[in-house]
Amino acid sequence: MHLALRQLLEQTVGLLRDDARVVAAFHSGSIGTQREDEYSDVDPVFVVSPEAFEEVDAELPAIFGRLCQTIRLWWPERGNCDTWRNYACLFEADGTLLQYDVTIMKPPVDPPIPVMRSQFLFDKAGLLEVVAAKPHLSYAPDRLLWTAQRYWLYAFIQMKYLRRGDPFKLAFAQGELFQDHLEVLRALHERTEPHWWPSAAGAVVSSEHRDEMVLYFGPPHRDAILSVLPRELGAFSRDAHAACSRWGIPYPESLEATVRRNVESGAAGTGR
Repeated sequence: MHLALRQLLEQTVGLLRDDARVVAAFHSGSIGTQREDEYSDVDPVFVVSPEAFEEVDAELPAIFGRLCQTIRLWWPERGNCDTWRNYACLFEADGTLLQYDVTIMKPPVDPPIPVMRSQFLFDKAGLLEVVAAKPHLSYAPDRLLWTAQRYWLYAFIQMKYLRRGDPFKLAFAQGELFQDHLEVLRALHERTEPHWWPSAAGAVVSSEHRDEMVLYFGPPHRDAILSVLPRELGAFSRDAHAACSRWGIPYPESLEATVRRNVESGAAGTGR
């Protein structure tokens, strides 16, 4: 983990630990698990008393604004609701672009929340339970037949799309086939977690079958992606500029410039 990211994590945890409105905290994501590596971001979850939830939520941007050198993006997750909110903070520290994902949630209806010792941060209200490993929900096969039927239905539909040659429908059908295949693999492993499909695939797709699964996406070679990424970014920039202009919305020029520099630096680091 980058030193600046670790320092920001320690600062925010220390600050919110001392806040009486924040009653517990733990790591989510890869921190403290076997999936943690040098590229891991931080994903702490802070449990906030219900009566202070909106107040703490409103204060978060200012807290990070004081602690970060330069914030390039404060972005609310699309699933944010009355009981759970996540924000991605993209910030620069000494020329390096870093990400901090912070989540706040109200206390659960049915505590405790199981967390591993390596992911425990603090608990003032007895809401967390330290466990040796997080429990996995058992797979419920209620829709397994439906899933198998759906897969073959989309295999038929995909043949129709192949005859038409519409690239967008081809991509859509490939995605549907992949998700149904992944669901079948979940059934084979009798587990439903994790819910985020890239992590789920990593958990249930064996190393010898990994190449078969990525066939749904086409060749996932690094050089192939690097060769098209500049075109993708340029096309998005063109269209997003036009859309923002159409609706009178300021375009995030500084954010694009920052991310482009980061992408170019990363591409240079690969030898391209």
